[in-house]
Amino acid sequence: MKREESQYVDVLLPLAMPVALTYRVPEGMVVREGVRVVVPLRKTSRYVGLVWGFRATPPGAEELVSTVETVIDEAPIVTEEQRRLWEWMAKYYMCTLGEVYKCAMPAGLKLERESVVRLRPDCPREVMPLSEGQQRTLFLVERRGEISLEKLLQELGKGEGMRWLKQLVRLRLLTVEDRVVGGGGQRYETYVYLEEEYAEEDAFVQMLGGLSRAPTQEKVMSAFLQLLHAGGFSLHAGVPKKQLLAAARVNAGVLASLAQKKIIREQRVSVSRFAGEALREAPLPELSDAQQRGLDSIRQLLSEGRPVLLHGVTGSGKTEIYIRLLAECLSRGQRALYLLPEIALTAQLALRLRRVFGNRVGLYHSKQSDAEREELYEILLGQPTAADAPDVRIVLGARSALFLPHRDLGLIIVDEEHESSYKQHSPTPRYQGRDVALYMAKEYGCGIVLGSATPSLESYSNAERGRFGLVELTERYGEALLPAVEIVDVREAHRRNEMHGHISRRLFEAVEDALTLGNQVILFQNRRGYAPYLQCEACGWVPTCEHCDVSLTYHRDSEALVCHYCGEHQPLHSVCGACGSSQLAMRGLGTQRVEEELQQLLPGVRVARLDLDSTKGKHGAARIIEQFTEGEIDVLVGTQMVTKGLDFKRVQVVGILDADSLLRMPEFRASERAYQLMAQVGGRAGRHQEAGRVLIQAVDVGSPVLSWVKENDYQAFYSHQIRERYEYDYPPYVRLVRITLRHRDVCLLQQVSEAFGEVLRIRFGERVLGPQSPLVSRVREYFLMELLVKLPRSARGMEDRCYIEGCIASTHRVPEYRQVQFWVDADPM
Repeated sequence: MKREESQYVDVLLPLAMPVALTYRVPEGMVVREGVRVVVPLRKTSRYVGLVWGFRATPPGAEELVSTVETVIDEAPIVTEEQRRLWEWMAKYYMCTLGEVYKCAMPAGLKLERESVVRLRPDCPREVMPLSEGQQRTLFLVERRGEISLEKLLQELGKGEGMRWLKQLVRLRLLTVEDRVVGGGGQRYETYVYLEEEYAEEDAFVQMLGGLSRAPTQEKVMSAFLQLLHAGGFSLHAGVPKKQLLAAARVNAGVLASLAQKKIIREQRVSVSRFAGEALREAPLPELSDAQQRGLDSIRQLLSEGRPVLLHGVTGSGKTEIYIRLLAECLSRGQRALYLLPEIALTAQLALRLRRVFGNRVGLYHSKQSDAEREELYEILLGQPTAADAPDVRIVLGARSALFLPHRDLGLIIVDEEHESSYKQHSPTPRYQGRDVALYMAKEYGCGIVLGSATPSLESYSNAERGRFGLVELTERYGEALLPAVEIVDVREAHRRNEMHGHISRRLFEAVEDALTLGNQVILFQNRRGYAPYLQCEACGWVPTCEHCDVSLTYHRDSEALVCHYCGEHQPLHSVCGACGSSQLAMRGLGTQRVEEELQQLLPGVRVARLDLDSTKGKHGAARIIEQFTEGEIDVLVGTQMVTKGLDFKRVQVVGILDADSLLRMPEFRASERAYQLMAQVGGRAGRHQEAGRVLIQAVDVGSPVLSWVKENDYQAFYSHQIRERYEYDYPPYVRLVRITLRHRDVCLLQQVSEAFGEVLRIRFGERVLGPQSPLVSRVREYFLMELLVKLPRSARGMEDRCYIEGCIASTHRVPEYRQVQFWVDADPM
């Protein structure tokens, strides 16, 4: 029996299930590994799953096995390399294959189920005594014919709506069924074609001459011919209707007349969302001597099969080297993956890459529509639905681009490899994109280059030990110099009455000088909102979230207090909730407050914010970055988004308003993150000709981190930090696994956490830290407890992970512990 004709298949569902489920294949149905199928689950649910394997007999009783209902695909939609990657991720990040599947596939291809409410066909027509709520529910369904359960409950309210619906189902008036939904759908455009009898040159010329008495129609056909010639197409090709009307400057009625004469015809054609206008590809950028030496070293290391860490100071021209490597990869007939940590960076870099590689560059990130991501997936899989789909050879994207079906992969670039944004924190799998890229490079047998001005300790340690090749660029490109860094003592500035709100006189004067010379300024404050919290000056009361153990942040634009963990909004308090006093003060500093203070200090100066609140929407961040690049914004105030590899020609001054908030973070990576953030944001200054200035405001001016940033001394930073990590047994000398337990009952949670910790200590002993409450101990009504396990870096790593998973499973077998949730985070950031 062929595998395609096997009687049973294992189907992977996008659910947190420990195994794939087995289904019977009906006679005559042909399935292949990697195709999507519709299968039942329980009595009424339908799911779209992936065929993961074949078997001759079911694992249990044959009569309990359900049947595959539909095969969706003719060809597999996942490759063998993707399957191996998913299986490795499920083991390493301690989650289920179904969770990896749900994370990895673009939404348009997952085709998830949707519950639909309809009138029953045998609905009794006699009058029934119904309550007002039941009548309203029935009216909504009758009016629309059918309605999704989600929309119905939005109209009725979740609690009461579900109660009324269940009552009407019991009365045999309504039914709830599942259907499969999803898919971005193809994009269509109307094209104009010549009728066949005029698609030869002589016939076309004769037809054109016959239109001399209809000059408008003649003009349209001349424009049609010019558009075909401009694209290098024959007379058998078509022209987009919109483009033809614009070129001929006529209305659609003229085309209708030509169609009546049987000269042209209109046809709706499936078109690619990535085709766009054909771009003329520019020559490769010229390299400096230092860049050329760096490129030569990278080539040599890649030829030896080693991952490469490119450590280049900010502004050293790493991107130009990447472009050369990409061109060489494409010249070998291979493809490349270029990863960025921040979606905001893609637009600026995409423009640079498309100048060189044209439409061979494809973007992939979460701000794109489902349809765009689905189409790029199909293009890379070799199954494009549009005839004009470009041959994408370079994928530029965020960490989710790792999951695409990369064929003939020759190179992976991980830019700003140190960035914490490569780590997915939620939902599962909680993977580290840089590490997944390293695994992929090994599996695909392709080269990989990690680049950063401030490499992570893990990567630099790997380079020191010889696991990675190391290439260093120590000077900026061209004539540019590294910026001068100044430390501003905020305590001393307060004593001398030299603070303008939260901006010191030295920083204010530097900003003024830069703007006077026509230059630009970036101010970095790593807190969004207006003020981190509100406080009563009479009794000290602080408004907190009802659902989380955090204070509420004041947002000036909405005049509301907002929880940054669960999203709860409260109106701004006018009096204290504890003592009734009206003496409420804003405490702390957010980007909105910085923006306001600047507008008061420098009226007329164009100020904008780059943070999560100001960049909502698909092109929000790209629009602000473009305006700043074009000089339409003078001062850009931002959070971490301004630190991540952006290249601005006219930024002369960078101000870091509160370095202490970075240094005081209660976790072992605090110094590393503080150094990286300050060095990176400072690196935005003076990247081209004029020397830049970086002013760092701090109270703890004696911190060694500030000294390392000021001297641009990565080696001193690395040497100090790596000694501390070794002394206290932290990465890169061990691997960490953090287990978070969640439950609404804090007493039960404490009991389970203690018991779970003792089970872990049987194997790991003192390498288990906790349980303890995290900094934020309650989120969305759930109390949290954490344990940290330090795993030795050894060949037993997967065994250790299996043991942890076994401990979780055995804990859940205790009936009273089953409702406690476990979140496992391998290599937490």
